[in-house]
Amino acid sequence: QPAAAAVAAPTETPAQRAERRRLRRAAQDAFAPLERPRKAMRALPPEYWDPRGAAAADQLAQSGEQAYLAQRYEEATTRYLEARAAYERLIVAGRNRRAEAIAATRRAIDAADIEAARTALLLARRIGDGADVQALARRIQVLPTVLAQLDRGIAAREIEGLEMAHLAFSTAQRSDPEKQGAPEGQAEVNATRARTRIMEGMGKGIK
Repeated sequence: QPAAAAVAAPTETPAQRAERRRLRRAAQDAFAPLERPRKAMRALPPEYWDPRGAAAADQLAQSGEQAYLAQRYEEATTRYLEARAAYERLIVAGRNRRAEAIAATRRAIDAADIEAARTALLLARRIGDGADVQALARRIQVLPTVLAQLDRGIAAREIEGLEMAHLAFSTAQRSDPEKQGAPEGQAEVNATRARTRIMEGMGKGIK
């Protein structure tokens, strides 16, 4: 019995070859910028990005590579673009997470909650240290002194110890110019001292 004739493979036309090359180039162009955000994210501390989100982004990138190897170039292009966008979202989310930790630290300092401030600042530092973190660390370090001086100033102001109140509020403001309470207390004491000096001057004039 004669062997069955082999089925000839379809011949690719020049137009089809050109289209395949175009699609392959498009996939390569989509892959090239993918590496930058992927490497940038991986270089950051784990606290910076969501592990599940990172795994999903990795899966998209791997699906793109598999599609590329199978010459499904359009699918590869789509997956590469999706993976790149996912990595970039992770980086932005990490920046937002750090910004929120910084904001939480400031709120805790304003609320005189030292432990909450330390916890929030620790997260911010793990995500990424910087001048803003170091400045907040200094504010936390002097916070007990600032709070004590504010209490001393308020107590002194209530018993008309204006000079003592002035000294306490001045010390608090020098220790932490951003702390709420010190500038307001100092301004009130200064106004009271000014009124007192005026009244004393008027009394001397009457005499």
